[in-house]
Amino acid sequence: MELLRKLEDVFYRIASFLKRERLLSILILVYVALLFFDSSLIRRTPKLIDYESIATILSFLIVSRGLEISGFFSKVAGKVVEFSRGSEFRLLVILIAVVTLSSTVIMNDNAIFVFIPLILTISSVADIELSKAVSLVAIAANVGSSLTPFGNPQNIIIWRKYDVPALEFVVSMFPFVLAWTTLNLAFAWKCARGCINVSEFPSVSVNKRLVMLSITLFVLNVLLVEINLPFLAFLITFVTYSTLSRETILSIDLAIVAVFALIFVDFGEISRLISPHIGVAGSNFEIVLLSALLSQAISNVPATVLLSSRCPWLPLAIGVNLGGTGFVIGSLANLIAVRMSKISLKDFHRYSIPYFLAATAVTLIILIA
Repeated sequence: MELLRKLEDVFYRIASFLKRERLLSILILVYVALLFFDSSLIRRTPKLIDYESIATILSFLIVSRGLEISGFFSKVAGKVVEFSRGSEFRLLVILIAVVTLSSTVIMNDNAIFVFIPLILTISSVADIELSKAVSLVAIAANVGSSLTPFGNPQNIIIWRKYDVPALEFVVSMFPFVLAWTTLNLAFAWKCARGCINVSEFPSVSVNKRLVMLSITLFVLNVLLVEINLPFLAFLITFVTYSTLSRETILSIDLAIVAVFALIFVDFGEISRLISPHIGVAGSNFEIVLLSALLSQAISNVPATVLLSSRCPWLPLAIGVNLGGTGFVIGSLANLIAVRMSKISLKDFHRYSIPYFLAATAVTLIILIA
């Protein structure tokens, strides 16, 4: 009987873990499945992890949490909701516009770290559907970052690989980004429920010192990551908050480290397995479709690396940026948004997949025209 109780307890803990950490559980299962293809994956696992990206993610996650604890997001959320005048569509337009514009400069991942906590704060006082707001904002971050050569990792790879002038990059991508943004706003209009009920905002005491510290470290992190010093950015961020705001460090979701480590391992290995089977696409039409669909399978950054030496830069840029708006694995920004907001994959895909299909159709029409 004692043994049965212990086994029951173990199964209960496993079930609770799977329910609580669904994405992590899926990634673990994928990793186990990949071991059947090549058992040497165990030995190669440490080399597949992108430690610089994990350091960067943790740095911005800590800063974002610092801003949240400071009361900054609660203060800003009140102003945003007030400006929306009780209209969910107006609220979504404000969020989409601000995130789209900001992600052209601070990168899509950074925009997610800033705005997802803001959306969570807004949803605590306004009866908006959280999954809708998170999904459309994630799309906005991916779309906005598509415009500039430094807006996201895949664009940086293309920019450096093909030596494309920055202005040419922006001008070439502008028609597509404009179309994708218009489509995102159309989705917001279609999905908006009309008026929203807003409960009274609680009185918020803003820790101005923590706000200034967090904003300063956010800017410093952006600068250090831009010059390829992510470990220094993490070290400064961790030591500073450990000294001045230990509460921020203690509230970080450490499971996110395992999630992103497995993302890099799983999709790095999948990329290696399928690489020999990827041929050179012919027309721009085919390249866009191939790169967009490949991004749905292995994420858009690995897809960019796989295809960057096999096709022209513009259809590749269009395809991998379009590909970031579909399945959650299409873009790292999507994964961060889902992880931070804790919405289900089903709810995220309820908006992202229809958007991806519509955006793909619009993109192909533009190419044909």
